[in-house]
Amino acid sequence: MGGSGSSHPLQRGWPVTRRLIVRKKAELELNKAVIWYEEQRAGLGLELLAEMRTTVGLIRKRPESFPIDYRHAGRALLVRFPYAVHFTVTDTLISVIAVLHTRQDKRKQLRNRL
Repeated sequence: MGGSGSSHPLQRGWPVTRRLIVRKKAELELNKAVIWYEEQRAGLGLELLAEMRTTVGLIRKRPESFPIDYRHAGRALLVRFPYAVHFTVTDTLISVIAVLHTRQDKRKQLRNRL
């Protein structure tokens, strides 16, 4: 790269910082799940929310470490709850497109979101 001796940050292995957005439908799905769990036991919905934050943090750090599950959407499974976070990645953006119970038909749910 030129004669300056410096290289682009990506070529030096620096991490890429991407903006994160949560699509409205994914936010509604998460809110519905939090409410349902909170109705089952006080505090359980907040535990789901905490695990979701942890999972989204992992997606943000290393989106490439999660499998591509449907078309070009990645999927991150929560550890304690039967939910998956479905997301897309570009050079500048991570978009959470769905928060689905693992028994839901993801193809049907994701078809119009990709």
